Formats: sequence, structure tokens, C-alpha cells
Amino acid sequence: MNKYIYLILCILFLTTGCSRPPKDVVASVDDEYITEEEYNPYKQELEKLSLGDIKFSSSETSAIEGLVDRKIVDREFKEAGFTFDESEFKSFKASYIEKTIGEDAFNEFSEYKSLNKNVLDDFLINKFKIDKLKEKFAKEFNLTDENLRNEYQNKSAKYDSYKVQFIFMKDLEKMKENVLPMNYGLDILATLYSEEPVSASNGGIVDEYHIGEKEPKFDLTIQSLDRGETSDIVETKNGYYIIKLIDINSGFENHKEAVRNNLIDINFKHYMDSIRRNAKVKIYRDLTTE
Repeated sequence: MNKYIYLILCILFLTTGCSRPPKDVVASVDDEYITEEEYNPYKQELEKLSLGDIKFSSSETSAIEGLVDRKIVDREFKEAGFTFDESEFKSFKASYIEKTIGEDAFNEFSEYKSLNKNVLDDFLINKFKIDKLKEKFAKEFNLTDENLRNEYQNKSAKYDSYKVQFIFMKDLEKMKENVLPMNYGLDILATLYSEEPVSASNGGIVDEYHIGEKEPKFDLTIQSLDRGETSDIVETKNGYYIIKLIDINSGFENHKEAVRNNLIDINFKHYMDSIRRNAKVKIYRDLTTE
């Protein structure tokens, strides 16, 4: 008799532990399933994105985490009142690819890795939806000038930037021999002799340098220079620099929008993290056997 009562209860309360997921289900988020049909191609694309012998530590885990996140984003997108606009997405996709890697490089990489274009689009659709949610969050998130000013005053080093020009060499004697006579401008000398390729290709110029991106001695030197001043040779643990300070971009008004955007990014992340924590996620696949 008890057996029959138990079965009736299971039928009445399918959302309880009595119900079992369909055979091809990998995980669930609240009342939505993630199926093998979604999981397998997603996992395969993650495996293709490995570099040489270095693979994702667990592409299975990464795939499930990614798909769980996608379900949560999809739900939030709908609950926020958004509808998916194909033309708007196409515009977003083109802009995003151009800003991050460039269309030609993206197409070459996709072809080289034989990436599934539908799965790639799913990645980008998720990014598109997150951006729309963030836009809505930004409109509703109240930040006063006082909030922004306090953030800048407490973390000005994070926002202030320096335009610098430098030459880097590992060998002190070579630097003395080739650079110190200063027979040419710093731009020519940097192009000819600097051993840091990225800056050397631009005549040694870095338009936006932030404190903490290099060694402490480098930072202390640029902070001690006046605009237009060039340092002596600066010895660091990695090698030797000659540094010129071209300009400083500092002050609250110059960074007001950057401060606002940063605070929105931080608080939006906290908001989404809280939604993820509160989601009821179940994993039905035993990843240890794969």
C-alpha cells in the first residue's frame, strides 16, 4: 500500500526528488534541462580551443559551467523584457570581433581550428545578452558624483595614466655603447635597439601606462620625472631602461567616465554572481568517469 501512495505522490509532485531527468540530460538549472545535444558540441569547441598540448584543465566542467551560465543569462534576458533582435546581434557581432581580434584573423582562426560557427554564434549571443543586461543595470544603478569622486580619490593610481617613451636592453654595456651617446632621437634609438618589441615598433612610445604594469623602479622613475624629462639609465632585475615622461593624464574630471564604468562593471558582476549563487543547479553527469 505504501508503495502505491509513494508513486501517487511522485506523480503529483514532479518537481521534487521523486522525478528523474530524461536520459540525455547532463544538468539542470532551476526547472530547465541542459541536454547532450547542447553539451557535446559546446564541449568539443572548448577542446579545440586548447593550445598545443595545453588543454582546458577540465573541458567537461568548463562546458557545464558555461551552459549553466547561459541558461541563467537567457532567463534574466527574458525577465528583463528583452527580445532577441537578429539584426542588432549581427551588428554587435561584427563590432565585437573587429575590436577584439579583427574579422580576417577571426575567420583564419576559425578555419584553422575548424570551429563550429553555430556554437561560436551561441558564445557571442550570450555575450550580447550579458551586454544588454549590463546596459539596463547601468541605467538603474544610482551613482552620485560623490560616489565617483571618492572612488577616484581612493584609487587614483588605478585610473591615472602616463604617456612614456623608453628603451629597454638586457645588456648594460651595449646600452652604453649604442644608446647613451644619444646621437639620434629616442624614437629612432628605441626602434633600433630596444628589446621590448611592442613599444619598439612604436618608437618606444606607450600611450597609456598605468602604475604597476612594470617593475617598481620603472614606476618610481616616471613618477619622479617632469613632463619632457628623460631619465638616466634605470637598473631593474630584468634589465636596463632609459625613460622619458611625455605626458600625464590625471585628475577626477579626466577619469570620471572611466570611474563610472568601472564601478558599474564591479557591481554588475556582484549582481550576476548573486543570481548564479541562488540558482538551483544539479549536475547529473559523473565527470570523473570521462
